Amino acid sequence: MSELFKYKLLSFVRYLGDALFYPFFALYLMTTGKTPSEIGFILSITPILSILVNPVYANIFKKAKTVRKVLGIITLIEAIVIVLIGYSSNFYLVSVLTVCLALSGSAHYGLMDSLINLYANQNNVNYSNIRMYGSIAYIIGTTLGGYLIKFIDYQFCFIIAAILFVASGVCYFITKPLVEESSVDVDTKKINYFSLFKNKEFLIFFILYFLLMGTMFGTDAFYSVYLESLGISSSQYGIVYSYFVTFEVATIIIAGKWFKKVKKEHLLLVSCLCLSIRTFINYSSLPVLVIVACSMFRGIGYGILLYVSFPLVIKMVGEKASTFAIMGMSLFQAILVGTIDNLGGKIIDNYSFKLFYFLALIVSLLIVIYGVCFCIYNRIKKEKSF
Repeated sequence: MSELFKYKLLSFVRYLGDALFYPFFALYLMTTGKTPSEIGFILSITPILSILVNPVYANIFKKAKTVRKVLGIITLIEAIVIVLIGYSSNFYLVSVLTVCLALSGSAHYGLMDSLINLYANQNNVNYSNIRMYGSIAYIIGTTLGGYLIKFIDYQFCFIIAAILFVASGVCYFITKPLVEESSVDVDTKKINYFSLFKNKEFLIFFILYFLLMGTMFGTDAFYSVYLESLGISSSQYGIVYSYFVTFEVATIIIAGKWFKKVKKEHLLLVSCLCLSIRTFINYSSLPVLVIVACSMFRGIGYGILLYVSFPLVIKMVGEKASTFAIMGMSLFQAILVGTIDNLGGKIIDNYSFKLFYFLALIVSLLIVIYGVCFCIYNRIKKEKSF
């Protein structure tokens, strides 16, 4: 079994388990009688705690070998908590379990992304070619999850998710140490969050990334509940989710084959525009089938981000600092997601989904303007270099 296959398998199994739990978490909470405000609070626990957890993980676990072992262990903890959540309905108990889930898993994808990115960089493989298998898993998992919930129940679906999480934990232990593993160690005296912010190129990209990702995932938190209010069932939502993730996979494949010569900042601007279009459609009073069909813009926008972002990070800050950089990006993204989850639930509870998406649309339009400025900055920089 080749190492590339192991990393693809890891990405597939981990995201397959993820797809059977996280997309349906808000719907599950709603079936237990939780209000949008309560759902928003519970969903905000993970991004808020990650603000504290991410720096700790980034500072303690600096070697790829250690990161692999830690990810393998905390994945097992996540699996246990997911099963317990499936058999809990009390608001306070679910909140406590979500805290446990956040402590074990809130930093997971930041560390996982940095690990896969380091492997890809050291072996001349594009990160998105590995991450794509996670997206494929989401297409399968969300469709399967919807039907498992419809014909059996949430508990069974969550148990399958937990089993897959355990399997992904095993995948971490069967991967070999990266070549010249010492090269991924971080010299904390020279590399930290603050020194990275002195890198002007990275800082400008960093702001665009966390605004784009934070807004996208923050609004995603209520998307299932929003569609449910329009008459979409859990099984139908699973199909909707797999629908726009299909566009995500297609975007990654197309970008890898035909967009290699396209400027990265231009691709990022397209991603910003996709977010705005999707938010506008959600804000509109168009028929539900149109709203669902236009969710493809989420898949296209996120696919572009996956293709562009992490290779850019290594190019801007170097391999040694990439883990800190990615964790830092995840940290600020979590701040925005947690804010949107909390405020969004209250806005929906006290006003409407329409107001929530109107405010999100204003933010997304500001991101588009920033994306244009990012393109202009890179063009001026390129002209000055000649």
